[in-house]
Amino acid sequence: MEEVCQQACKVSNRVALGMLYGETTWARAQACQMVQDAFDATRDLLYRINPVELRDWYEQFQTIYLTFQADLMDDPVAWSRFLGSQCDLLHHVGLHQKTIASVGDALAKWDRRPVTFDALANGLDGLAGLVSEHTGVLGNAIEGEASGEAKMKRRADLFTNSVCGMTIVLVAINQAILAGDPRDNNCAALANFGASLTNSSVKPLLKACELNWS
Repeated sequence: MEEVCQQACKVSNRVALGMLYGETTWARAQACQMVQDAFDATRDLLYRINPVELRDWYEQFQTIYLTFQADLMDDPVAWSRFLGSQCDLLHHVGLHQKTIASVGDALAKWDRRPVTFDALANGLDGLAGLVSEHTGVLGNAIEGEASGEAKMKRRADLFTNSVCGMTIVLVAINQAILAGDPRDNNCAALANFGASLTNSSVKPLLKACELNWS
């Protein structure tokens, strides 16, 4: 898991920087290539994730999170402490500042609702479809926005967050393994946030590409 987690952090950084470059440069050919590279890296990462291991860990985290959720909902001190510690963790595992910034606002606004494994799996399936079967449509949706066509939340940011959410789930699992504590409350909460971030980002991307959210 540690090797996959390290790769995931590198991919998230690559995606964040690639999307930023694609949004800001006038060199459209190079921008399109960087966006395609981000799609390819995301697809390769998804293929490396062990779905059985992911399910086993996430379902365990889900059970733990249900006992910890009320603290994050009702105790401002616990919530503030959680926000600070998780941002420090994301820095520690190698996400760069721009990548952390892309998810920081989402973490602060997170509704803290639990996300089931089936919902996470659905989001990951949607992401896999986008970067394997529908890269042309997704690339056009992002490119069209870079040209000023879109009015809603920027699709480049949504794609970055969808990948970062997946990475955050993997980081939570790896941290629990390294700590030797599969029942760590913070890891469980972080995994739920990652799942929420991926799902809330993939769904509008599928809609922008006129694809169904199953």
